[in-house]
Amino acid sequence: MPQTYWRKKLLKLKVILAWFTLPSTPKKLADIMDKAYEGLYAMADPAYNWQEEPKKKSTISFITSVELNFEYLAKLAMIASEEACHKIHDLYMRTVAEQTGCRIIISLRRFKDNNGYWPNDLQDMSSDSKEILIDPVNNDSFVYKLIDDGFMFYSKGRNKIDENGELDTTWTDYKADDWLIWPPRNSKKAKKNADSE
Repeated sequence: MPQTYWRKKLLKLKVILAWFTLPSTPKKLADIMDKAYEGLYAMADPAYNWQEEPKKKSTISFITSVELNFEYLAKLAMIASEEACHKIHDLYMRTVAEQTGCRIIISLRRFKDNNGYWPNDLQDMSSDSKEILIDPVNNDSFVYKLIDDGFMFYSKGRNKIDENGELDTTWTDYKADDWLIWPPRNSKKAKKNADSE
């Protein structure tokens, strides 16, 4: 791309802005980055409290508090990274809950094979240890409900509220966050489609 007059001026402006925004020494740069990323360092601690929501700042407050320095840019990057880490951790915990749930479902199937009926409660499966019945997402119990042709089994999510296995994926203030493990979501849709035909 040819360097026009205005492109050359814009490049000079970027260099001048960089002189004002970048720290003057590598030590100052390292100090700014360490301070900005303290929250991410804390996430590496095994005792980190993942139940606490990440700090959210509205776009308006960012616009009104704009600073022309590198520290401000580092804070912006850190906040975006912190939210992403929380989402990744949520996905990880749901995967762990599904793995635990699959083990419980196998135990439920064994119970039915031995007794001819599904248990009324998870506690009826006395052969399993009680630790497996704890939902790793919220350190509470899983939800097990008998329905007409079997059972529903799900995690209540981080909010610990039983929302009948519903997961709200819309952009609303209230979000149902139950994680359905059984029956699989696809089988529910397939059953609805079969019923409608």
